Amino acid sequence: MNTKANELNYLSPTIEGASLPHCGFGMLLPAESYVDCFGTPRSGRPRSPVLAAHCNLTRLRAVAGGQACFGFGRIGAPGTPVISIRSQIGSVQTYWLADASDAQVWSAIDSWRRNRYAPVAMFENDLSMYSAHPIDWIPGKSKSGIDDLRHACGNDRSASFLAFAAKLAASGRLEEQATTDIEGVALSHVEVNVLLTERLGQYLIPEPLSGRPKASLPVTTGNSGPTSIH
Repeated sequence: MNTKANELNYLSPTIEGASLPHCGFGMLLPAESYVDCFGTPRSGRPRSPVLAAHCNLTRLRAVAGGQACFGFGRIGAPGTPVISIRSQIGSVQTYWLADASDAQVWSAIDSWRRNRYAPVAMFENDLSMYSAHPIDWIPGKSKSGIDDLRHACGNDRSASFLAFAAKLAASGRLEEQATTDIEGVALSHVEVNVLLTERLGQYLIPEPLSGRPKASLPVTTGNSGPTSIH
């Protein structure tokens, strides 16, 4: 479903005043905000936060209409557990890197599971392509490896997460290692985003000239170590 926004302010931040090259950012858009901007999707009003990111809609529309998939993974980094959320539409796969210590992330995941689908919106300029991805989840019975990361929730690791996730998203490593989630459909394009939440807003400072926000991170310490992707 392609719709045009009434009004949507969707900006990408910079770290320490310097732009992050080749790094995308996504967000959790409240369902009511999405409807206010784009109207009610044909599939029905979303009942959960809408997972959103920028994309090339022309490229996405060219492969849409066939199979789609939605899932979760985990990325182990020293002191910074990361949840990877991915959506695949045809041969185009999109990642969101999410902070496992952020309660807003878990609230969204629990809401998607409870409603048995995840609403996803891809933006380009003031246009949106909306899709609802089924989630096979039975409360109390289904299990997922990402839930082992819930122990991190409540510990504010947002500064180290943002620094790590932005670097990983810009590195191209995930694009190189990505594999298709749809049997028989080879990937033609992979996009990686960092999921911005309300808590990460504490690092955003408006720039008076450009109007774009920048992120000012405190100095973090810690030993670097290997990163594992699952």
